[in-house]
Amino acid sequence: MGCSPAVRQPVRVDVWRVRLDQPDEALAATLSPDEQARAARFVFPHDRRRFVACRGALRAILGAAVGAHGAELRFEYGARGKPRLADGPTVGFNVAHSHDLALVAVADCELGVDLELVRPMAQAEALIERWFSVAEQAAFAMLPSDQREAAFFRGWTRKEAYLKGLGGGLTIPLRSFDVSLDPGQAELPLGGGWTVRSIAAPDGYAAALAAASPGAVVRARDFTARS
Repeated sequence: MGCSPAVRQPVRVDVWRVRLDQPDEALAATLSPDEQARAARFVFPHDRRRFVACRGALRAILGAAVGAHGAELRFEYGARGKPRLADGPTVGFNVAHSHDLALVAVADCELGVDLELVRPMAQAEALIERWFSVAEQAAFAMLPSDQREAAFFRGWTRKEAYLKGLGGGLTIPLRSFDVSLDPGQAELPLGGGWTVRSIAAPDGYAAALAAASPGAVVRARDFTARS
């Protein structure tokens, strides 16, 4: 799904921040039988709670967007696992989660979103050499050591958001396209009409959004479960 060329106003993207440590009773009730079975297979309660909160919030957010109850939604998956609604109104969405936080992005175009907990990465330079393009490697090498951690996660989330938006996963080599590591780059044009940008995330996280539309207007929202 691309954005309609007839739409002249910039596409609005709602990015919902979901705390995964919130009560899950009401959210659990909206999950499908296969999602409930998957939740039951988690060994540790905190992992089960995170899964239920993420899937339940996704259902609640998409249900509100398309005018349906979250429990009524059915999902289908592309050849490489990108989810979409199986029926009803067409809406673009994507989900990312890390530790106790998830992001759910929703808009009238295809999307990709990525989220990472910022943490010391002893192997960052090896990952840069393996997965980042030649231009990105050169930009990383020029940075002072105290800026490299933030730059790594900035670049990684931007690249992952784009791949998730395309739905190609690692079948598209990470080194085959460039993103900027500069925090001042507000929006980066990529192939096929896609753009990618870093987006606001709580302290300790890095996040990025890719959209099949230039000039998308991003609105950050907070999701709260009603138990």
